[in-house]
Amino acid sequence: VTQLLVRIIEPPTGSFRSLMYKGDANGNSRTPSIWLHPDSNRLSIRVSTVDTPDIGADSIQTLPMNDWVFVTVVFMNYTCLLYTSDA
Repeated sequence: VTQLLVRIIEPPTGSFRSLMYKGDANGNSRTPSIWLHPDSNRLSIRVSTVDTPDIGADSIQTLPMNDWVFVTVVFMNYTCLLYTSDA
């Protein structure tokens, strides 16, 4: 289980924006990582496995600007569950 309290204060930048990242400096390991999409405030959740260094899921909804939001990600076996709620 990974939990974050997030407040986005800048609009999309055209590049992925890291909210949380655990991995090597080369970007070859993402266990786990949570990013904001380059063109929106949708979440991209990624992990590394023995089969691939980059597998995960993307949120459908965008996070609001200037509001505090709790983000909870649960990795269980081969499932990734994402929960968000206003703070």
